[in-house]
Amino acid sequence: MRNHQPLVIGHIEKLHRKALENHVREVRNYSKGKHGIYALYKGTKIYYVGLAKSLSGRLNSHLRDRHSGSWDTFSLYITSDSKFLRELETLILRISLPVGNKFRGRLRGSTDFKKDLMEELKQKQKAERDFISGKSMFLRTPIPVGKLKDHQTNLVAIGIVSTRLIGTYKGRTYRATVDRDGWVRYKGKKHPSLSAAGAAARKTPTNGWLFWKFKDKNGKWQRCDTLR
Repeated sequence: MRNHQPLVIGHIEKLHRKALENHVREVRNYSKGKHGIYALYKGTKIYYVGLAKSLSGRLNSHLRDRHSGSWDTFSLYITSDSKFLRELETLILRISLPVGNKFRGRLRGSTDFKKDLMEELKQKQKAERDFISGKSMFLRTPIPVGKLKDHQTNLVAIGIVSTRLIGTYKGRTYRATVDRDGWVRYKGKKHPSLSAAGAAARKTPTNGWLFWKFKDKNGKWQRCDTLR
């Protein structure tokens, strides 16, 4: 097992502000010249979160600045590296939402997936309604529309997703699946369409919609062409 330097190398939690006011030198011995994250509390509720390259100086300043009368307890966390302090502070701010901080900070370089998730849930609800009403044979988890490729559109639109397929030719049975990304998988290889997968199976140009069959909700195998 490889040894690694922990991010937090020292901490003091929930210490009353009187320790700063009456025992400055003792507290400073643990925080002077140390960088990290600190938190101020009013009772049990978090009031303010900040970062500092000198925790001792920053905490002492809060005894006199605009926050002075708004907190009575503090915690500090000494970190081994200051490289990610800003991101760490932002993460804590966005999670804890302390009332004393005016700004929450930005998660630079991070993608907000909420919009994509909402669109996916919207499609999932539509798929569930179509399934219940009989418009679709499959209850599927759809792919966000913006991420569909041209080859996937027809398969996804009609509900052939995460579905087992079979095809028969000259007494032989072939098996394939359609994954949630709309690819037809035959013998471990991805094919962009039913016909391409059928051609790979038969070794000759094939109309995949007629060749491949899916199992309907009644357990019967039907040609994929019946879904178009």
